[in-house]
Amino acid sequence: MTCCRDNLRLAAGNLPWVDVLPVAGANVYSILQRDYLLISRAALDGLTERCTRAIRRRPLSAIAPLPGAVSSDAAAAAAVA
Repeated sequence: MTCCRDNLRLAAGNLPWVDVLPVAGANVYSILQRDYLLISRAALDGLTERCTRAIRRRPLSAIAPLPGAVSSDAAAAAAVA
């Protein structure tokens, strides 16, 4: 089965109107800009898992400020003065 997938990927990659993307490279824009979408069950499962997984975000306090940036406390104090 892998041989058939590889051949299909290589052949489709030669067509200028066809985008062959790995699951990691697929995004909403690349999916919605197409009129047709051909996706394997394994790729659909991987994309579904990727889109439904919780997003891990860092708290704002863990992000270092930009060099030369003024903190909101300093900006508020300067506005009052």
